Amino acid sequence: MRILEINTERGWRGGEKQTLLTVAGLVSNGHDATLICKKGSVLQQKANDQSINCIPIQSNFSLFIFLVFNAKKFDLIHTHTSKSLTACVFSKFFHKTKIVFSRRHYKVPSSRFSKWKYNQADYITTVSAYIKDCLLKAAIHTPIQVIHDASIPVEPNRNRIEKEYGAYLNTGKKIIATVAAFETEKDPFTLLEAIDKLSIQRHDFLFLHFGSGRLKAEIQALITEKNLQTVYLLQGQTTDIEELYSMFDVFVMSSLNEGLGSSVIDAFLNNIPVVSTNAGGLNELVQNRGHLVHVGDANGLFQAIQYCLNSDNTKLTTNAYFFASTALSTEKIQSEYEDLFKQLLTDPTI
Repeated sequence: MRILEINTERGWRGGEKQTLLTVAGLVSNGHDATLICKKGSVLQQKANDQSINCIPIQSNFSLFIFLVFNAKKFDLIHTHTSKSLTACVFSKFFHKTKIVFSRRHYKVPSSRFSKWKYNQADYITTVSAYIKDCLLKAAIHTPIQVIHDASIPVEPNRNRIEKEYGAYLNTGKKIIATVAAFETEKDPFTLLEAIDKLSIQRHDFLFLHFGSGRLKAEIQALITEKNLQTVYLLQGQTTDIEELYSMFDVFVMSSLNEGLGSSVIDAFLNNIPVVSTNAGGLNELVQNRGHLVHVGDANGLFQAIQYCLNSDNTKLTTNAYFFASTALSTEKIQSEYEDLFKQLLTDPTI
C-alpha cells in the first residue's frame, strides 16, 4: 500500500506521537508510507531522525496544492488534524483518493461547514467510544471505528529524577501527581480543593502539578490563600514527562471532559494507581483499572486518593498494566490501522 499520512501541527503532543508511530509501523511492515508535516515542526525533526520519507509544507494552502497534483499517486490518505482535513476534502475533487480522518478530541463539529467536511471523509477513527458517540450525535454519517491511541513504554530516567526531584523524594513523603493544563476543561479548582481536604487529614505527601495554562496564576493565588505552598507544588511544563512517572505513588485526573487520557495510559504502564473523574473517554479507560469519581466531586477525589494511599492497589494496577501493554500495544494498534486500510482499498462499498 502507498499511504500518505498528514499531521500539520507544529508542537509535539499525543496526536503527533501517534502519527509518527503509525507511519513507522507502516514502513516496518513493508508499506510505502509518506508523511506530510509542518516545516520546522518537531514531528519533521523526529521523522527525519527515523529516516521516514517526509514532505514539509508551509501552510494548509500549500498542502491543498500538493494534494491536487500528487494525491492520486497514493492509495489512501490518512490525516490527523481537522485543518488538514479541509485541504484533503477540497482537493478530493481532483484526485478521488480515499480519506481516513483520525479524531482525538471530544469537541464535536458545530458549524454546517464542519459537519459537511467530516461527512466528506470516507472513514473516521476515534480514540474512544465516547468521541464516536459525540460525532454520531452531531449527525456525522461517515463510518466510524474506535481505534485507541497506542501505549508507548518509556524507560524511567532515574538520573533525571534524582537530579531534578531528589529533594522531594528525600522527604520520604508520598508523591501524588497530575499532568494537566491549567484550563477550564481540566478543572484544576476541584483538584486543588481535593488536595486541600487531603492536607487536613494527613501530612505525609506532596502534590506535583505538571502543566501550564491561562488559569495557572489563579491557582497559584488559591494555593497561597489556602497555605498549601509546601504541599501543592507547581512544576510547570516539562519535556519527556513520561520518564518521570516511576516516582509517582498516585496519579490523579480531575477533567470535566476528556477524549481518552494519554497521561493515564502512561500511569498504567508504570503500575501507578489512578484516581480520575469519569469524564468522557476516561470513564471507559479507567473502569476496573483505577478509581473513578463523578466530575466536579472534590470530596470523591479526596477519598479515592486517601484510599489509594492506605490500600494495596496491586489488583487494579495489574489490570491496568495488562490492558495498556496488550490491548493498547503499538503492534496491536498499528495492526488495526493496517487492517482498516486494507479493507478500505478492497471493499468498494466503503
